[in-house]
Amino acid sequence: MTNISRSPRYLAVRILSQVEQKKAFAEVLIDRYLSAKLLNDPRDRRLLTEIVYGTLRLQGYLDWILNHFLEQSVSSLSVASRNILRTAIYQRYFLEKIPPYAIVSEAVNIAKKMDNKYTKLTNAVLRACFQKFATCPKPKDSENLPQYIAIKYAHPQWLVEEWIAQWGVDQTRELCMANIKVPPIVVRVNSLKITREKAIEELRNEGIIAERTKYSPDGLLILEHNKQIRETALLENGYLQIQDEASQLVSYLASPQKGSRVLDLCAGKGGKSAHMAAIMNNTGEIIAVDINKKKSIIFESQMKKLGVKNTKMIVADARYEICTHYDQSFDRVLVDAPCTGTGTLRRAPEIKWRLSIEDVIRCRELQRQLIQQAARYVRRGGRLVYVTCSLLKEENETIVEGFLANQSNFSLTMPEGIHYDLLDRSGFFRTSPHIQGMDGFFGAVMIRK
Repeated sequence: MTNISRSPRYLAVRILSQVEQKKAFAEVLIDRYLSAKLLNDPRDRRLLTEIVYGTLRLQGYLDWILNHFLEQSVSSLSVASRNILRTAIYQRYFLEKIPPYAIVSEAVNIAKKMDNKYTKLTNAVLRACFQKFATCPKPKDSENLPQYIAIKYAHPQWLVEEWIAQWGVDQTRELCMANIKVPPIVVRVNSLKITREKAIEELRNEGIIAERTKYSPDGLLILEHNKQIRETALLENGYLQIQDEASQLVSYLASPQKGSRVLDLCAGKGGKSAHMAAIMNNTGEIIAVDINKKKSIIFESQMKKLGVKNTKMIVADARYEICTHYDQSFDRVLVDAPCTGTGTLRRAPEIKWRLSIEDVIRCRELQRQLIQQAARYVRRGGRLVYVTCSLLKEENETIVEGFLANQSNFSLTMPEGIHYDLLDRSGFFRTSPHIQGMDGFFGAVMIRK
């Protein structure tokens, strides 16, 4: 008899419940469970990842289906119970080769272990749903287009309405469709340790086929792999970093020169600091700032692993003065501002079920404070680079335009070294999942006169 505690379906429900209850991120939890070697069969490891991310990407649509077979709403169930039902529906509707009876049987066993109160309900709802699988109701393309798009492509309706106001119906539909697809695996080659050509060769030796990314000079797109990228020697030894192509381009947006002085505000774990250090060939100086002390510890570890030698980490709140000696002393100041993350919903689909309008307002105020404070550190002729991974106007051009309206000594400039496909008429840097196949990023480069 199979040990249910080591079942990929049971572990998927546990992860989804932690994501919902503790606002944890699925990627971190999946890595933790896989590292614990609870699943040794590669097929089970892939199934766990597929169920977790697939359920999160389509959660709204799965709930819509379930609400047709429940006397009460999905939201009235326990966290464990609704995730058991969601994962079962996802497997039936979107995965092949899994017999319906096996899905129901394991869902019932998981319910017995996690929340026995809902065992009978789990069995009844799934059997009713699976019996009517072929004729299950589908959302109708009615006059309420935002609601239809929100249900069919599993996004919060308020977010769909925001995007329709910005981009129109067709673009919004395309964007939502792209967000529920599996994103490509992209890595950054650490040029301090290896060339892109050599990395392609080494990956091929590990059974991984990669090709050069279209826009980033340091990126590789993984085409085929027979093992997890995280388990490769190149990644473990700091030759590669997992980083979307759009995120890699942020460092080129900043365009640091060899020997220059760079300030990386909101540096986090240091992905962009490390990339800029590689572009600068470990010359000059990069001061990285982040408010989170735990991230600063990871930052130091990452820099050592990647062979970076020109960075210094400061734990501080970048909304306030860091150091009076820093005024107008940096060639480049990068503000990778905390945001709603609406450009990364393919990779972190849990974000969309947590966000609200209030989060946009909160982020907007934080971003306004950060860009104002960052401006003081830019020398004459230096560059201030403002970036988000958001696809909401309020966090992007609205922030930049508001800043420029109050800062006559800064002006918007056309980024250098960025492909024209990624720049709009105003000179803003923009990427999107449904257009370039990258995460959604926004960037603006401003020069102190």
